[in-house]
Amino acid sequence: MTKLGCSVTSCAYNQSQCCCLPKIQVHGTHAENSHETCCHSYCTKSDAAAQNSAFQFTVPDTSLEVACTARNCQYNENNRCHAEQIDISGKGASCKTDTECTTFHDYQ
Repeated sequence: MTKLGCSVTSCAYNQSQCCCLPKIQVHGTHAENSHETCCHSYCTKSDAAAQNSAFQFTVPDTSLEVACTARNCQYNENNRCHAEQIDISGKGASCKTDTECTTFHDYQ
């Protein structure tokens, strides 16, 4: 499990800088820097409310599974993040592409 810090407060799954999902997906297949990655699990609070009025994800977790398609990241092993800790950022995010994995580090 990876420790996750998340500053994307506009995400429905964010509570107290933690994620309430048991796992997330980071995308960025061809990413060469963190700006080219995103948290594919991001969901606006209004979208979550429209999808499920009985929103169930309320318990934040600092350690969770992170699936990752950023194959150029040194922490990606078999599409899983193996960094000890990652940070997802996206102040003022209104969609998935406004977020990023700031822990992304290429092989160079």
